Amino acid sequence: MRKYPHLLPDDAALWGQFDTDNPAYASTLEYDIHVGEGRDPGPEYDPAIRNAAILLSQRRIDVVATHADHIDIIEVSTTAGITQVGQLMTYPLLYKAAYNPTLPLRPLLICRSFQTDAQPAFDAHNIPYIIVPSKFT
Repeated sequence: MRKYPHLLPDDAALWGQFDTDNPAYASTLEYDIHVGEGRDPGPEYDPAIRNAAILLSQRRIDVVATHADHIDIIEVSTTAGITQVGQLMTYPLLYKAAYNPTLPLRPLLICRSFQTDAQPAFDAHNIPYIIVPSKFT
């Protein structure tokens, strides 16, 4: 099992670098947090298969970082695009519905770079980001 569930190898290396460089970043870190309803294949399926299908089709937040005064909902992507904009606009809503946190939620992107024309969308939607340069370039 990889250290950071469901992250692609390059994204896992990016998060690993950020995590190592910022050891006191958050009081707790949780990975691969399931949110949303998932897709139910229907009652004609065996209950175990049906439950597995729902679980596998739920959205997954890369990292949930709890701080004293807020919770970061983090998407990790080496090269961020408009897909991540949508994720970071939606995941806090789904997290709030699933877990009803008492602290305010903040979306946050951790990336190395942006795809062409993507950064203005993050800025327009006030989605904060941290650019982590590679130590190996």
